[in-house]
Amino acid sequence: MAIGRKNWLFAGNGAAAENHARFWSLIASCERHKVDPQRYLTSVLAKIGATPRDELEQFLPDVWKREDQEEPPSQDMALS
Repeated sequence: MAIGRKNWLFAGNGAAAENHARFWSLIASCERHKVDPQRYLTSVLAKIGATPRDELEQFLPDVWKREDQEEPPSQDMALS
């Protein structure tokens, strides 16, 4: 993270810097809620395109974690 902070000073433009900040805030929120960021992002990116704008709150890490724990494991996960 410390090396990244210095590199992010040169994000290219303001919009890129804002996107970086949003992304890392999301990762930090995952860590705060003890959610695996890779698993979270894989799940969210697979579903978000078909989700109406008024239902996006389900993708907040704490909400996602509750819903993920309620889902039964898929067949692929059960075989591993």
